[in-house]
Amino acid sequence: MQIATILSLAASVTCVGLFTKQKNWVLAAAFAFSTIYTILDKAIHIAAVPAFVIPWCAYAFFALVAYEIFRKVVLS
Repeated sequence: MQIATILSLAASVTCVGLFTKQKNWVLAAAFAFSTIYTILDKAIHIAAVPAFVIPWCAYAFFALVAYEIFRKVVLS
């Protein structure tokens, strides 16, 4: 595993923990998808997981973050 992958996993797991503690469930879910994407794409290759699922984890991450930014900036 490369250093960038390790740092990405550490950062995303930390964000999941912090946002869960703050009860910000949307961002916690977003970073959980980021963690799943990093694990499935860079760390572990599981043959049982269909190939289309991996990019959709990244898409879900970006969609949830965009929703949260929209909610905080535009709707506030």
